[in-house]
Amino acid sequence: MILILGILGSVAVPKLFDTTKVASRNAFITQLTTYADAFDLYKAENGEYPSDSTPGMLPSGMEKYLNPAEFALDTPIGGKWDFRLGANIAIGVEYWNGEGFPGMDEMLEIDKQIDDGNLALGALILIDATHKWLYWRYGSD
Repeated sequence: MILILGILGSVAVPKLFDTTKVASRNAFITQLTTYADAFDLYKAENGEYPSDSTPGMLPSGMEKYLNPAEFALDTPIGGKWDFRLGANIAIGVEYWNGEGFPGMDEMLEIDKQIDDGNLALGALILIDATHKWLYWRYGSD
Protein backbone atom coordinates (compact mmCIF):
# COMPACT_ATOMS: atom_id res chain seq x y z
CA MET A 1 0.00 0.00 0.00
CA ILE A 2 2.79 2.42 0.91
CA LEU A 3 4.64 1.53 -2.28
CA ILE A 4 1.56 2.31 -4.37
CA LEU A 5 1.09 5.69 -2.65
CA GLY A 6 4.76 6.47 -3.20
CA ILE A 7 4.49 5.70 -6.91
CA LEU A 8 1.31 7.76 -7.25
CA GLY A 9 2.96 10.65 -5.42
CA SER A 10 6.02 10.55 -7.65
CA VAL A 11 3.75 10.94 -10.68
CA ALA A 12 1.20 13.43 -9.30
CA VAL A 13 3.54 15.95 -7.62
CA PRO A 14 5.57 16.83 -10.75
CA LYS A 15 2.35 17.08 -12.78
CA LEU A 16 0.86 19.48 -10.18
CA PHE A 17 4.07 21.57 -10.26
CA ASP A 18 3.92 21.79 -14.07
CA THR A 19 0.25 22.84 -13.93
CA THR A 20 1.07 25.59 -11.41
CA LYS A 21 3.94 26.81 -13.59
CA VAL A 22 1.74 26.97 -16.69
CA ALA A 23 -0.97 28.84 -14.77
CA SER A 24 1.57 31.40 -13.49
CA ARG A 25 3.02 31.80 -16.98
CA ASN A 26 -0.42 32.38 -18.50
CA ALA A 27 -1.37 34.85 -15.75
CA PHE A 28 1.87 36.76 -16.42
CA ILE A 29 1.20 36.94 -20.16
CA THR A 30 -2.36 38.11 -19.55
CA GLN A 31 -1.24 40.83 -17.15
CA LEU A 32 1.61 41.90 -19.43
CA THR A 33 -0.70 42.42 -22.40
CA THR A 34 -3.37 44.09 -20.22
CA TYR A 35 -0.80 46.54 -18.87
CA ALA A 36 0.58 47.27 -22.34
CA ASP A 37 -2.97 47.97 -23.56
CA ALA A 38 -3.59 50.30 -20.59
CA PHE A 39 -0.44 52.32 -21.36
CA ASP A 40 -1.47 52.55 -25.01
CA LEU A 41 -4.94 53.75 -23.97
CA TYR A 42 -3.31 56.40 -21.76
CA LYS A 43 -1.31 57.61 -24.77
CA ALA A 44 -4.40 57.65 -27.00
CA GLU A 45 -6.29 59.79 -24.49
CA ASN A 46 -3.38 62.03 -23.40
CA GLY A 47 -1.22 62.33 -26.52
CA GLU A 48 1.87 60.87 -24.83
CA TYR A 49 2.92 58.07 -22.53
CA PRO A 50 3.21 58.70 -18.79
CA SER A 51 6.58 59.39 -17.20
CA ASP A 52 8.99 56.60 -16.38
CA SER A 53 8.61 55.10 -12.91
CA THR A 54 10.46 52.91 -10.46
CA PRO A 55 9.72 49.16 -10.35
CA GLY A 56 6.47 48.37 -8.55
CA MET A 57 5.27 51.97 -8.73
CA LEU A 58 2.52 52.86 -11.18
CA PRO A 59 3.43 56.00 -13.16
CA SER A 60 1.53 59.13 -12.22
CA GLY A 61 -1.72 59.49 -14.14
CA MET A 62 -2.20 55.75 -14.73
CA GLU A 63 -4.55 55.33 -11.75
CA LYS A 64 -7.54 55.72 -14.11
CA TYR A 65 -6.34 52.72 -16.14
CA LEU A 66 -4.72 50.35 -13.64
CA ASN A 67 -4.89 49.60 -9.92
CA PRO A 68 -1.72 50.95 -8.21
CA ALA A 69 -1.92 48.31 -5.47
CA GLU A 70 -2.03 45.51 -8.07
CA PHE A 71 0.88 47.04 -10.02
CA ALA A 72 2.92 47.10 -6.79
CA LEU A 73 2.52 43.34 -6.24
CA ASP A 74 5.04 40.81 -7.53
CA THR A 75 4.20 39.54 -11.00
CA PRO A 76 2.80 35.99 -11.30
CA ILE A 77 6.34 34.82 -12.15
CA GLY A 78 8.11 36.96 -9.51
CA GLY A 79 9.82 40.32 -9.79
CA LYS A 80 8.22 43.76 -9.91
CA TRP A 81 6.30 45.37 -12.75
CA ASP A 82 8.12 48.27 -14.37
CA PHE A 83 7.37 50.83 -17.07
CA ARG A 84 10.20 52.31 -19.11
CA LEU A 85 9.92 55.31 -21.36
CA GLY A 86 12.83 55.84 -23.71
CA ALA A 87 13.75 55.03 -27.30
CA ASN A 88 11.33 52.12 -26.95
CA ILE A 89 8.23 52.07 -24.80
CA ALA A 90 8.33 49.00 -22.61
CA ILE A 91 6.36 47.34 -19.86
CA GLY A 92 8.26 44.64 -18.09
CA VAL A 93 9.48 43.01 -14.95
CA GLU A 94 12.60 43.65 -12.94
CA TYR A 95 14.35 41.09 -10.77
CA TRP A 96 16.74 43.12 -8.65
CA ASN A 97 20.06 41.24 -8.55
CA GLY A 98 18.21 38.28 -10.04
CA GLU A 99 16.13 37.67 -6.88
CA GLY A 100 13.06 35.59 -7.66
CA PHE A 101 14.07 35.07 -11.29
CA PRO A 102 12.26 31.93 -12.51
CA GLY A 103 15.11 30.88 -14.80
CA MET A 104 15.96 31.11 -18.47
CA ASP A 105 13.98 28.01 -19.44
CA GLU A 106 10.78 29.57 -18.08
CA MET A 107 11.53 32.91 -19.74
CA LEU A 108 12.08 31.15 -23.06
CA GLU A 109 8.73 29.36 -22.70
CA ILE A 110 7.02 32.72 -22.22
CA ASP A 111 8.90 34.15 -25.20
CA LYS A 112 7.82 31.20 -27.36
CA GLN A 113 4.18 31.85 -26.47
CA ILE A 114 4.10 35.58 -27.20
CA ASP A 115 7.13 36.40 -29.35
CA ASP A 116 9.91 34.70 -31.30
CA GLY A 117 11.45 32.26 -28.79
CA ASN A 118 14.67 34.31 -28.59
CA LEU A 119 15.26 36.55 -25.54
CA ALA A 120 17.95 38.52 -27.39
CA LEU A 121 15.70 39.58 -30.30
CA GLY A 122 12.10 40.54 -30.89
CA ALA A 123 9.70 42.25 -28.54
CA LEU A 124 10.30 40.23 -25.36
CA ILE A 125 13.94 40.66 -24.42
CA LEU A 126 16.23 40.09 -21.46
CA ILE A 127 18.01 43.41 -21.05
CA ASP A 128 20.45 42.84 -18.21
CA ALA A 129 21.79 39.48 -17.06
CA THR A 130 22.56 40.74 -13.53
CA HIS A 131 19.32 42.48 -12.64
CA LYS A 132 17.19 40.36 -15.00
CA TRP A 133 15.16 43.11 -16.61
CA LEU A 134 12.73 41.50 -18.99
CA TYR A 135 10.75 43.87 -21.21
CA TRP A 136 8.00 43.66 -23.72
CA ARG A 137 8.87 46.41 -26.17
CA TYR A 138 5.67 47.43 -27.83
CA GLY A 139 6.10 50.85 -29.36
CA SER A 140 8.17 53.94 -29.81
CA ASP A 141 7.38 57.47 -28.82
